[in-house]
Amino acid sequence: MMRTFEGHQSHVGSLSWNQDFLSAGGGDSTILQHDIRAPSHVATNTGHSQDICGLKWNDEGTTLASGGNDNVVCLWDAAMSRRSLRNSPTSIGSTVLSPQFMLTDHTAA
Repeated sequence: MMRTFEGHQSHVGSLSWNQDFLSAGGGDSTILQHDIRAPSHVATNTGHSQDICGLKWNDEGTTLASGGNDNVVCLWDAAMSRRSLRNSPTSIGSTVLSPQFMLTDHTAA
């Protein structure tokens, strides 16, 4: 079975899996949370001002780290995306989420 995930206004620069969730970081500075069981993405993470160049879930699957070309590292709470799906499992559209923490004392390579 093949599936197309839509939603970014630009290229996708980074992907990271967490169980049934696929996190996609784009050149449009957003991270879209896709639950493969839902018809469309369930959450849009906004906290960066430039391309997302790296995503990584921690081993427990509770926190997503994102790095952007804006030299910001954001930490996101997985429970927020899951709550978004529980509240509207068949809705078209998504919830907009903000980072739990933003680390700005970072310089990209």
